[in-house]
Amino acid sequence: MKSEIKIILEEGFSNKAKGNCFESLVRNILTLHQFEVRGNINFSGMEIDLVASHKHTNESLYVECKAKEKVSSDELSKFCFNVSFKKVDRGYFFRTQELESQAGALLREIQERPEYKNLSFFEPSQIIKMLSDGKMIFEPLSSLANYTISKKILAVTYVGDYFVYLINESNALPTKVIIVDAKQNDRKVTDDQIELLKSRIDEISGLTLIQNHVNYKEEIKSSKHESVLETISEVQESENWYDYLPASSKKNHFVGRDDIRTRILAYFKDMRDGKTAKRIFYLNGKSGWGKSSLVLEIKERCKNRHFKGSFFSIAIDTRALF
Repeated sequence: MKSEIKIILEEGFSNKAKGNCFESLVRNILTLHQFEVRGNINFSGMEIDLVASHKHTNESLYVECKAKEKVSSDELSKFCFNVSFKKVDRGYFFRTQELESQAGALLREIQERPEYKNLSFFEPSQIIKMLSDGKMIFEPLSSLANYTISKKILAVTYVGDYFVYLINESNALPTKVIIVDAKQNDRKVTDDQIELLKSRIDEISGLTLIQNHVNYKEEIKSSKHESVLETISEVQESENWYDYLPASSKKNHFVGRDDIRTRILAYFKDMRDGKTAKRIFYLNGKSGWGKSSLVLEIKERCKNRHFKGSFFSIAIDTRALF
């Protein structure tokens, strides 16, 4: 199960405010471990560097906090250098999201080398666990035992803190979501709070909310229908511009094809407005010419502010069906 920490502030707030919010979480964790923060030594957007000392052993600690989408291998390398350069006893590296693939490989290498044994790297799941152990947040684990959770998000927002669970009712894609108050699990999450989370977390915007997850019963499906669902997968997209995968529109890796993109969206509008009875079209091109990338671009275009209320889009890899 993947884990993520999402910082959600009011519209118009800067990345500095987002980093400040994550810093507050990290300070709480350090306090639990008997460290006293001496102050910020660097503050740049969503990246914060702290220096702390242990209250009883006087052990010095250098901390880096990354409240950003992806952490690169360069940032891990710089962290290792900084700990050595500042001549501190230990180094802690906190982040809110998953690592890039190259960064993940570098992290494994760092953890295997004895000269870096004084460095600790904390995954989002570990941060959530430490906050839970410190009674700062609470997970309703017993009431979630019967669910298949594909991802857990701790949403730290200006209206409260929430656990967001993406639920798979088959082995395919998440179709439902559970939202729970992270400070008081039995407190009702209001419609306005749910709307805020859905509007700011893209992954759950199209999922069905499970209102009462304690007493909820999954719909009964025939075994034939369920076996079909389990074979379906979405088209994968690039994490980095150089990945050998269809170009990600969300990360602005897609360029060009403006004419055909405009024509496809015009065709969708004709269907919506009843100007055509046709419902099928195909893209013809050689392997590697960008057909899948174009499909992902169209899918994301259908989710923008202009088309969001008109179209529902999903990109399925049909090769997974056979």
